[in-house]
Amino acid sequence: RGKRSGEETLNVSSSTTIKELKLQVLEAFDVHPYDQEMYHIGRPLFDLEMTLGGEGVFPEDVIDVIANDVHDTSDPSIAALFAEANVTPTRKLAKESVGGGRECSL
Repeated sequence: RGKRSGEETLNVSSSTTIKELKLQVLEAFDVHPYDQEMYHIGRPLFDLEMTLGGEGVFPEDVIDVIANDVHDTSDPSIAALFAEANVTPTRKLAKESVGGGRECSL
């Protein structure tokens, strides 16, 4: 399947938690995890500790993400989120934010 405009591919597994996915979205799109709404087949994904496998997400499935607000990704709370999830950022995060209401698919 080809990519749609605004679509990004992220490498995840069935054991990836929603929290870890939100952190990957933060890195890919500079959208704070608190500002992300995630949907799989129209169903909201909001339990941060649930795994993608537990939510019924299969390979090649699309997860829609809506960015609801502008939030400064240089916020110190971001480092705490990465530390809490035991994830190391793969790149330096931008200090700019995106406008509200932006939609993307993973």
